[in-house]
Amino acid sequence: MSDARWSTRTSAAVALALAMGLFAGCAGDLRRDRGGGVAGGGDRVESMDGGDGSIHTRIDATKSDLWVYLDLETNAEVFPAVPGTSTAWDLGFQRFKIITNGGISGAGGMEVAALPGASFDEMTHAPPSGYLVDQPDSADEDPDPDYAFLANGAWYTYNLSTHTVQVRDIVYVVKTVESGFFKLQMTAYYDDAGTGGHPAFRWAPVQAP
Repeated sequence: MSDARWSTRTSAAVALALAMGLFAGCAGDLRRDRGGGVAGGGDRVESMDGGDGSIHTRIDATKSDLWVYLDLETNAEVFPAVPGTSTAWDLGFQRFKIITNGGISGAGGMEVAALPGASFDEMTHAPPSGYLVDQPDSADEDPDPDYAFLANGAWYTYNLSTHTVQVRDIVYVVKTVESGFFKLQMTAYYDDAGTGGHPAFRWAPVQAP
C-alpha cells in the first residue's frame, strides 16, 4: 500500500502558505474536499492484514470540517461526543493533520516519539524516551498547533514544483490511551485515484521500553 505521491508539507513557511491559501488551486488540494464516496457505506477507516504482523490502514479524511477518530486497540473508527475529554480514541485525522489524544488535543495522555530513518520491520521495543504531546502553536511561521506528528519536520514534505505531498521516512511510536505501544509508519496521502486527504499507514504493536 505505497504510493510515491502520498504525503504533505515540510517547512514552516510552506505550512503557513497552505494555511493562508497562498497555493490556491494547488495547495488547496490538501485542504479541500474533492468529493468521492466514503467507503463501506459510511466507514471512513479501511484496514487490511499486512501478512507480517502489521496492519495497513487508510483513512478517508477528505472532509476539511470533520475529524476521523481511530482507536488503535480495536482498530475501529470511534465517534466521541466530546473528543477533548473522551478516552475512546487514540488518533484523529483531518486532511493532512494528525492529532493524538494527549496534550492540547485530548485527555487520554497519549505520547508520540518520532524516529527518522528507523527500521519499521526491525523495531520490537518502544524507545524509553523522546516522547512528545500535542502542544499549542509556538512562535513559528505557521498558525497550526504544534502537533506531535508535525515535530522534527513533520510526517511529510510538500513539493513546491509538483504541488504534491510526499511521505517522509519516519517511524513513529505511539503510547496509547490504554498505555499500549504501537509502531506506525505513514505510507501515503493520496488514494488510488490520486485524491488527497486519504492518509495511509502501516502499524503493529511493540513491547514497552
